[in-house]
Amino acid sequence: MGLFIGLVLGMFSTNLAGSLVVGLTVGLVGTRDFASTMQLVAGRYDVLCEPAQAEAARDMLAKLAI
Repeated sequence: MGLFIGLVLGMFSTNLAGSLVVGLTVGLVGTRDFASTMQLVAGRYDVLCEPAQAEAARDMLAKLAI
């Protein structure tokens, strides 16, 4: 990122080497303003149903092979 900043500065100045040094310095000292995010994934699922339909629900899940 610092190299990019130095090259952009170099396009508008007469001293390319100085611009690159300033750009690299800013890139090294600058902080990153992004953060990683983690995704939450379920390890298991609970299926709720009426007790009278519990056996039919088990059979349906067994057919799906989840």
